[in-house]
Amino acid sequence: MKELKKYKKIPWLLAIFFFVLFTVMISLFNLAASFHQSDGEDKFIKLFMAEKEEFFQVEKYDSLNSGDFYNKDIMELTEDDLDKINRLVNSKGFEVYKIKSSDDVYKDIYELLNIRYEYGYLYDAYTYQSDRVDVVALSSLDNLSSQKIIGHLPKEENEIMISNYIADLMINHGIKLYNNDILTTDYQKVENYEQLIDKNTYLALNNRKVKISGIIDYDLSKYEILKNRKWDELTKEELKNGDDLIRKSKSIYNKIYVKKEFIDSMKNTDLCIRTGIMYYTQSEDQTASIFHDLLKEENNFYIKTVYSEDYYHILYLNSILKKIFLGISICCLLIFIVMTTVLIFKNKHIFNLNNKAAYMKKILLLTIFSAILSSILYTLSLLIFRNVICKNYFQPLSLFQFHLKQYFLIFILPIIIFLIYFFMLLKKRFKKNQI
Repeated sequence: MKELKKYKKIPWLLAIFFFVLFTVMISLFNLAASFHQSDGEDKFIKLFMAEKEEFFQVEKYDSLNSGDFYNKDIMELTEDDLDKINRLVNSKGFEVYKIKSSDDVYKDIYELLNIRYEYGYLYDAYTYQSDRVDVVALSSLDNLSSQKIIGHLPKEENEIMISNYIADLMINHGIKLYNNDILTTDYQKVENYEQLIDKNTYLALNNRKVKISGIIDYDLSKYEILKNRKWDELTKEELKNGDDLIRKSKSIYNKIYVKKEFIDSMKNTDLCIRTGIMYYTQSEDQTASIFHDLLKEENNFYIKTVYSEDYYHILYLNSILKKIFLGISICCLLIFIVMTTVLIFKNKHIFNLNNKAAYMKKILLLTIFSAILSSILYTLSLLIFRNVICKNYFQPLSLFQFHLKQYFLIFILPIIIFLIYFFMLLKKRFKKNQI
């Protein structure tokens, strides 16, 4: 008889399990929905301001696979796009270009500046994934950056300014230089920054003879430890520095600054595509307003900052998980409703409401038990998603954060559901008494 009673409890335990799973999944859905609507944007904007980035960039991507940032292709900005973006930002920015090769692929930093790069050659954490490049057209000679500049801003059409990170690539790898008017076929060794900005040193930018007028002297000291070391040799803290360098090498250190006239001339012979526009960072309130407008889903415009790629990848992951959480929660709720309805119908004698106080006590204990179990499972779910599934995402932007709102939802849902059942049984009992 004891064994029989034991097995009769299994359907009830299963019903409670599906209810607990429902509360966990609906709380995760609420977390994902909140991130998508506002929390994610606020985190992204606050991080941008906290990092004190001097510029942000606006780009346009195709609308195919609109949710998937991985499969988007960058598009050329039209004049109408420029006008619309300038109105949103209420400013006029610097136009940003990429150079295409004959096979319709954007050239990387090594091909564009003829820097030596062979797979496996000096393949270390300092130079890895530093292949993206933006050519920024300067419309004036105003101070471009608060950073120290070795040399000066481009004054002539054939002058360019680069970051010290690109200069380090040239020094470490070697570069093709002009000997009179002929570009050397072998890579030349350059010793230091002074030699790069020497008046007699000329190099090629996409087969155009140019000279370096200035080098932006960013503080790269924390990345020195990455030189001549492979990724699997780095400590956890050094890996963070390596990831930070990758992000900045895609958004800050990758830029080549030229005069607007250089771009105008280049368009006549080269596939020079305008892919972005770069703006000075404004006040915190103005920047927040601009970012909120640009991040609206009806726009195909994307903000490019140091951490924007992380944000868009997390946003895409969030859009997928949100649907999964909602789908599972609905299924669990339906299973719970069906199971409890069947069990109540088959076990009417259990629900004797003559002693309402005792019944309410059981309801209260069951509610507390469900809420505690749901809270534990929800916390474990957050930790698993954050540290296992999303371990490679930038954690300060992660959607899997602890908030009181979701825990409040976990505690209030059992109370609502069980009270509904209690009043349904009371109503049924009242009708029975009337009869």
